[in-house]
Amino acid sequence: MDPLEYLVSKDELLRMKNAPRPKVALDEFWISCGGNVERSRELIRIFYTRVLYSNYYFTSFKEGWRTERGMVYIIYGPPDKVYKTSDGEQWGYRKPAIRSTWGGRVHLKEEYIYFTFRTRSSDFTDNDFYISRSETLVTYWDQAVASWLKGIVFRFDNPDDI
Repeated sequence: MDPLEYLVSKDELLRMKNAPRPKVALDEFWISCGGNVERSRELIRIFYTRVLYSNYYFTSFKEGWRTERGMVYIIYGPPDKVYKTSDGEQWGYRKPAIRSTWGGRVHLKEEYIYFTFRTRSSDFTDNDFYISRSETLVTYWDQAVASWLKGIVFRFDNPDDI
């Protein structure tokens, strides 16, 4: 249940954990998001696969889902582009393509939203990164969480909630 802290308030998470039957409370949460059992199963599969992936690849001295890379990966999904340097990583997520017409031709302009992670020196691990905070993270966070809570897996390049 702990990774749900990215989607629900602390009070809501505590209520689910302290429910007489926590598994039932968790199932009710996902069904309320998905609207039906089949869609809820798919949400659960995607969400917890992302948690598993985060734990495998981003674990440092704490679980991978608790890291900032894990948080971004769980909510936004796998990046479309990854650039690695000696001092960090930059993840790019494709925004919806912009169609423009000029001179009778249609041009598609691809834009990306980037998240920059910097390495943090640590005696315990060489897999410790922090996110370089920007307006981008905050701007889309509420939209991403609301999308999950409506039963829609968030993607930057999916503006019509397909």
